[in-house]
Amino acid sequence: MERGLFRLPDWKDPQEQRLQDRRQKRNPGITDLSVQSPASELALGSVIAASPQQMRNATNPQYTPFRVCFENHVKDQLLTCFDESSRQRALEYTNTFIHLIGRSLQPPSQLKEKLTEYAMKLKDPLDLGEDGDAARILMEASKVWLLSGAANMDVRALTASIRGQLYTSGVIASTTANDDEDLISGSTFVPTDNCANVATEVELLFLFAFRMKYLGMQRHMDQVIQIRNSVSLSETSSLPVDIAEHRRATIERVVDTNIIPGLLVSLMIEPCNRANGSNLIADFVAARAILLRGSDCDELSLRSNNDISRHCNALLRALRHGVCSYLNTSSEEMECDDDFRTHANNLLSVISASYSVDKICQLIRTALSIQRKSPSTVFKAFDPVTGRVFVDKYEVPKEIWGRLIPSALEKIRPAFYKLFRCPELLDKLLNVKNAFVWDEERSKVIVQNGADREVVPLVSAVPSFDIEDAQKCIDICYSVDRFSHAYLSFGACRASELDRMTFKQSQVIFNHLRFQIGSKKGRTHGRTQSSMEEHWMCPSLSRYVVLLWLVVYPNIPAHLTKPRPDHASKVILPVFKELLNLDSKVGSKIARDLIGQIHNFIAPRPMSRISTTSPIARAMQHTASTHNSHYSSEIVEVNEDGAIIRPPMIIARDIHAALGECQFPLQSQRLDHVELDRSDFDSAARRCYQNPTASVTNLQFLLLQHICGKETRSAVVHAGCGTGKSGAYILSLMSQEMYHIKKSKMIVISPHNSLLSQHKMQASRYFSGTSLSVGSLLPSDIAGISESRIPTDLTFVSIHAFKLLVSDHAQILENSGVTHCFIDEVHNLFQELFRHGSSWCALRGLARMNWRIYCLSATVNSNISNCVGSYLGLRDSLDLIGSGTKYHVPNVAIRITNTTDSAVITDVVNYVVSRVRSAGSGRKIHVITATRDDAVSISNKLKESSISAMWLTSDATQQERLTIMQDWSESSDPAVLSSTFSDGIDCSLTEEVVVVRNGGSISRFIQAAGRVRPPKQVGAGSVVRLFRTSYDPTTEGDISSAVSFITAERMVPEGVSAESMFRQHFTLQGLNSILDGDTCLRKSLLSAIGVQSVDCGMCEACLSSNTLARDTANAISVREQHRLDEDYVLPEMPRSLS
Repeated sequence: MERGLFRLPDWKDPQEQRLQDRRQKRNPGITDLSVQSPASELALGSVIAASPQQMRNATNPQYTPFRVCFENHVKDQLLTCFDESSRQRALEYTNTFIHLIGRSLQPPSQLKEKLTEYAMKLKDPLDLGEDGDAARILMEASKVWLLSGAANMDVRALTASIRGQLYTSGVIASTTANDDEDLISGSTFVPTDNCANVATEVELLFLFAFRMKYLGMQRHMDQVIQIRNSVSLSETSSLPVDIAEHRRATIERVVDTNIIPGLLVSLMIEPCNRANGSNLIADFVAARAILLRGSDCDELSLRSNNDISRHCNALLRALRHGVCSYLNTSSEEMECDDDFRTHANNLLSVISASYSVDKICQLIRTALSIQRKSPSTVFKAFDPVTGRVFVDKYEVPKEIWGRLIPSALEKIRPAFYKLFRCPELLDKLLNVKNAFVWDEERSKVIVQNGADREVVPLVSAVPSFDIEDAQKCIDICYSVDRFSHAYLSFGACRASELDRMTFKQSQVIFNHLRFQIGSKKGRTHGRTQSSMEEHWMCPSLSRYVVLLWLVVYPNIPAHLTKPRPDHASKVILPVFKELLNLDSKVGSKIARDLIGQIHNFIAPRPMSRISTTSPIARAMQHTASTHNSHYSSEIVEVNEDGAIIRPPMIIARDIHAALGECQFPLQSQRLDHVELDRSDFDSAARRCYQNPTASVTNLQFLLLQHICGKETRSAVVHAGCGTGKSGAYILSLMSQEMYHIKKSKMIVISPHNSLLSQHKMQASRYFSGTSLSVGSLLPSDIAGISESRIPTDLTFVSIHAFKLLVSDHAQILENSGVTHCFIDEVHNLFQELFRHGSSWCALRGLARMNWRIYCLSATVNSNISNCVGSYLGLRDSLDLIGSGTKYHVPNVAIRITNTTDSAVITDVVNYVVSRVRSAGSGRKIHVITATRDDAVSISNKLKESSISAMWLTSDATQQERLTIMQDWSESSDPAVLSSTFSDGIDCSLTEEVVVVRNGGSISRFIQAAGRVRPPKQVGAGSVVRLFRTSYDPTTEGDISSAVSFITAERMVPEGVSAESMFRQHFTLQGLNSILDGDTCLRKSLLSAIGVQSVDCGMCEACLSSNTLARDTANAISVREQHRLDEDYVLPEMPRSLS
């Protein structure tokens, strides 16, 4: 078979051609099929009689009829062939062996001789003779092909449609395959993690084919020899290494061809050797079902039904792997996908009618059918009266298993106390009546004696390993630890599952050690039927296990052997035998079954799910099974606080009690920590924003993982305006509320009161209907503050108010319980040096508070991030979330209109009036001014022109700010807001920004452009226009003073130039160097903050240097103007997550 395209036969059978010619010549009328070939086509009215050959046999006096006695003949052959243990079962496998018996009466020993011959061909795979090297290479290469993952990758490369057709080949459609539904549910041919048994079947199949002198195999062996001879031996190594390397190179080249999959496909579609005959696969599965016994291999017995079914399943998978590899490698030599699809469908249609597949699947179904009909014995049971449990030959009375937990404690306690020289301290740590605070390595126990309260950290208990039998104590503790995990934690885990578990996945809740384990068993067609299941260890053993993992195991010295997590099975079963008082050691299967019987006896029936009767289910348009699966009720318990206790823990408590654990009241319902995935955060987003399609962005997901994770590091969040940075605290708190996780306490430091008012208003709306509380602290609130701590879950604090707290009320921050601090628009630490002493200096050394700090900004680069981290004392524990490569590039056009200081107000008002009137209702323009007087003046003049407008500066009162921000962000009126703020003032309807006199700095100008939120950024139709004058209130002396101040205050770390950083990013000089240049304005601005982008083609610089770009932008502007003239309004986009 050639590597690449497998040529399906397109020739016509000569006999069929003759029959077609004969049909064309025959006269109409009744056809007598007795004078034609049996292959003749039947037609309505045909007369069917005996054929000439049949008549010659029947009229021959020497002929011996056999059909009437053939059934007895077949039975005799089978009964004579097999030993006594297999004879009756062999009759059930008649279909497997009938093709070997023939169509005439044969000697009774004929079948046995043939099966013995075939079975012998599967023995001694290494004895292939001198001519068998090619076959040996084929067998070795097939193993590498499967075990290296090459075969699995070929499966993954094919579409589900092809794999679905391949999977349904040979499957009974009425019971297993369901075409499209199978594809939807995932029932297709998929890769497998266990290819070892498949590789065994392929090796044996190739061995059998070679010894049967299968002619179709010769071509493949010739190609193997050709490859082997083409690989030259290395001349640099010793001879043995050369031979091994030569062999390896040959095998790898063979795997890269279609030799192995081609041979498998050839065997799969091999036709029968005669009409209604058989082929090599049929002979192979018959031989594979046989076991040779006796010293001379002269006794035959059948393998077990399970073995026969398992071997056939592995063989069927091997053949399907061959088809997948053949199709995938063949596609490499095709150019047209239609040709490939046609070729694949042709091959799959041939396979669907394949005798080989039919024979294998028939044998699988036969074995399973016989297995189901075979008598069974009682393997496991329990006595509902006495509680005695039974599995196989083992019986355990309730008096024994009812003390499992006390027995485990009695075994571990002496060894545990021997490792420590502080029994009084251990008593406190192990007493379950003392509250346990889970914080991993910082976990502690709180001992309450009346009014006295003692906090005992777990790490205060120090083990001593200098005792004589320290290793023995460690081994005993570890064996009970693993035994408790496996069998005393509500359920029964497999040792292999424990081997994959790490203690970092565990947590202590309500005094119970909670952990999750997932099983890899139960996979069907790639779908894992079992999920991660939670287990709860009893409180008394939980204390021991936590101390072992947090205090003992990490500190074991080098001269002692540390426990190996992958040796669980070796230490569990001896403990199981000892504690259950068994006469002999049991296997893990028996142990799991015994624990299962104990659970069956003590599992509380009222805790199961409650369904309803079938008639009622049908009345609700449900089937009974659908109602039981998806609509049944679950019995739960509610604690004193009204919180629901989860059923697994309820059941665990009852099981622990039955195993000897004392009952005790639960403490709290909220969990310390739960691993949340993206779907959990999406649910929180939908709840917050009341939008069924809302989901977290990639940036938000990374940020939420960081916030909700167990790490304690802080971060700088560098992301574009409007990309959802504020979702960090909103969604993390909502996730904790939804999933009953212990709530974090968060504060958000806002750069100015207007932004604070807007964010507080949004958070209150998002948290509506939950127990989450939102508050704020302004400077006016600090003077009369009476609280000793911050009472709300989320508190917005202005930077000025935070300065007052730090300087005058430090005890409030120390006792606040705050866990997370978010500093919004952190670049203002340098942008607003004029109020550093009254506000921003409060951030110096903020790391001392031991909060997790998140610095949010759209306009920082790596240098500024380092400066911020250094100033806050976080330089060595600061991560960066967001990058220049994934930064949202604002799709806006930056235009410049040069004017004078005297005319700028009039120019701006006229421009805004024309834009608003041409746009009609719904369009909003944000005017950002350099002075408060400009903001008020522009607003008043716009009102005089009948344009709804308002102004917002620091002169507005708190109530005025709140009202203005609410009107601006939530309604279509007013149309214009003039403010002195360039950052944080958000409105999802803003489509244009006007900057008056100057842009301030690179940082301020990028923030100004960000007032057009991403959903409204539509290219040339979204304009950020700067009305530029010579206005610049900053002198060179001011800049020098600022640089000196930054240096004196140590606001930059070593290696960073304060002057370079400040001049470039936070002065008008830095911005003008870009605005006066001839390169793309947007590209240059973003480059300054570490964001790489392409020329926008629509800014002032791009238009002046590119005629084509200018014409395109003008055309877009004209089209945009027409759109506005027609009062066309863009459909409202979903609310941004920010």
